[in-house]
Amino acid sequence: MLKGKRVMWPSKGVAVLEDFDVDQPKSNEILVKTVSSRMIATEVACFWALPNTPPVLPGYVFAWQADLGMKRDRFFPCPPQGGPVVGTVIAAGDKVSNVTVGDRVVPGGRGHTSHAVATEDKVEKIPDNVSFDEAVFMGYVSVGLVGVRRALIELGESVAVFGMGPIGLSALQLARLSGGRPVIGVDVVDNRLEIAKKVGADHVFNSSRVDVVKEIQAVTPDRGANIVIDATGHPAVPPTCFEAAARFGRVILLGSPRGVTESVDFYKAVHCRDLTVLGAHGSVRPQGVLVGSYRVESHKNLGFWTERDDNALLWKLLADGEINTKEYVSASLKLSYERVQEGYGIALKERDRYLSVILDWTSCK
Repeated sequence: MLKGKRVMWPSKGVAVLEDFDVDQPKSNEILVKTVSSRMIATEVACFWALPNTPPVLPGYVFAWQADLGMKRDRFFPCPPQGGPVVGTVIAAGDKVSNVTVGDRVVPGGRGHTSHAVATEDKVEKIPDNVSFDEAVFMGYVSVGLVGVRRALIELGESVAVFGMGPIGLSALQLARLSGGRPVIGVDVVDNRLEIAKKVGADHVFNSSRVDVVKEIQAVTPDRGANIVIDATGHPAVPPTCFEAAARFGRVILLGSPRGVTESVDFYKAVHCRDLTVLGAHGSVRPQGVLVGSYRVESHKNLGFWTERDDNALLWKLLADGEINTKEYVSASLKLSYERVQEGYGIALKERDRYLSVILDWTSCK
């Protein structure tokens, strides 16, 4: 029996590695040896039990635990809700037709594990000219597209994105591809603003040093951005987003807020200026549609595409150089999987220094 290693959370703020028996793929499944996995913001928030992280996460309530009446501290113990793993196919079932041993893939699912099994329909191939570490950011790019699709950007509309983490940087690039002009990046960390410039921002502003509302008004034709996307997840930011929006503008809440926003005068900030405020969470994507008794997995409607359809487009854009995640890799910290506990601390406390934390599984035999 092949042995693997995976990360588990026995309790709040504690990550350990455990051995497990790797399942062999069934007839319609593939087995992947992981090369890289990436920590995501929601995962880090849950690991440290930050505000607005649920006491139990869907998918982490295991049937056998419920049957035994087991009680847990929040959702611990559990495997992490990590970013996607990327790796190489090392085995495939006899009914798998579109994926072969040696293919470089994202197998679907989440977590930090040395091996992953997935059904063929959940597997996404990585283009030949895209590195594993570039590919590991695809989840962030995909989330960024959720916000951009909700914004319904028209050619020539101005777009300001608050929060130049991987999601905000992705939303900024996709807003520009959608016809946004100018596109503006806002953050409080200078090195993130430098990345924003490299990936296409027309203007960048450090909101800790300038009056960002006045600066945005000065560089936009309508004295404010037609679309403002908040990718920070910080509860204090939405009121500034309202101020930075032009009259009749749209404000998209893309980052998951971790806390309560206080002291918003909605009459002045939103109502009198006829703003539209929209949430944009990955769960809003359609999961295919029923046509008669058949489920059609592809579904494209104005502002709402399935994740599969979105990602098929994004892989093409990444391969063609239209989306740049090379800069994300350069600004991230890569650690051996054995340093996962250290990685969670860095992901929480050194966000100003590193864009993300990538775990390297190549030394895991």
